[in-house]
Amino acid sequence: MSLLLLAIVLKGFGPSFFFRDRTSTEGGFGSDGLPLYLIIHGLVMSTWMLLLVVQTGLVQTKNVKAHMTLGWAGLIVALLVIPTGILAMTGFGPRLLALGVPPPALREGLSLLFWIDVFSLILFPSLIGAAIYYRKMTAWHKRLMLYAGFTVLTPALGRLTAQVAQTDSFGGINWPLSWGVLLCIMLSVPLYDFVSTRSIQRVTIISFIAVAAGMLLSVLIAGTEIGKDLASSHFLK
Repeated sequence: MSLLLLAIVLKGFGPSFFFRDRTSTEGGFGSDGLPLYLIIHGLVMSTWMLLLVVQTGLVQTKNVKAHMTLGWAGLIVALLVIPTGILAMTGFGPRLLALGVPPPALREGLSLLFWIDVFSLILFPSLIGAAIYYRKMTAWHKRLMLYAGFTVLTPALGRLTAQVAQTDSFGGINWPLSWGVLLCIMLSVPLYDFVSTRSIQRVTIISFIAVAAGMLLSVLIAGTEIGKDLASSHFLK
C-alpha cells in the first residue's frame, strides 16, 4: 500500500515537480520556475512518503530496531509537513493571481483545494500523533500511519486524474474520479481486515470515519459563500 501511495505522488506531481522542465508552465507556474517554499514542501512530502515505504519494508523484514530509530526521523519530517503545507496552501492563490488568473475564477476554483488542505493539516498530525502514542500496538500503529498518508494524497490524486481524464473544473481535476480512487484506497484497509481476520479492527473504523468526515466537510464548506470567502481572504480583498 505504501508503494502505491508513493507511485501516485510521483505520477501526479511528475509533470509539475519531479520531472518538470525548468521552462514549463505546467501546474500554473511561470517560466521563472517553482518558488522555494513549494520546492521545500515537495521535498518534505516526498521524503515522508519515501520513509513510509522504507518503514513498511523494515517491519516486513522484522528489522524493528531500525524501524524505531528511523521513526524519530520520520517524526521530524512529519512535523515539517505542517508549516510547509501552510506555506503551499496560502501561497498558491496569490501566485496564480499574479500570473493573471481572474479573481472570480480563483475564488470559486481554489475553495475546495483550500479546505481539503485545511482538514488534511488537521487530520495528518492527529493521526501521526495517535500512531506514535500507540506505537507498541503494531496493528494500530500501522493503520494510523496509513490513514495519515491518505489524508495528504488528494492533491496528487487530483493532478493524476487531470492527466488521465481532464474535466472543465478548476485545474482540470476530475473530482468524481479523484474521490472514487481515494475511497477505494481507504476501503482496502477494512477489506484487508475482514479477509484476514473476519472482522474489522476498531482503529480502522475510527481512522476511516475521521478521514472520510474530513474530506466530506471540506466539500460541504467549500461550496458555501463563507467557505469561499475564507479560502480567498488572504489574497482577495
